[in-house]
Amino acid sequence: MKKIVDFAAELADRLARIERPVYVQTKRTMGGMRGNIPRIGIMPGNYAETDKGVLVGGVSDGAPAAKAGLKEGDVIVEIAASRSRT
Repeated sequence: MKKIVDFAAELADRLARIERPVYVQTKRTMGGMRGNIPRIGIMPGNYAETDKGVLVGGVSDGAPAAKAGLKEGDVIVEIAASRSRT
């Protein structure tokens, strides 16, 4: 028991003397998006409104979905010949 108490005391003493790291704020990426992953640029709508596909709740300006002509209210039922299950 003495070894454990001595170890805990030594550990607490060492941790108390360690210099804390300095916080450095980093530059935020556009829109808070993380990483370089493919995006089509839609915000899904209410999932309960349709069982035939994905309801488009919104489209990001300049995104591939906008360039393809998708609009709010559209329902995506197929992407690259992959049909939704109904």
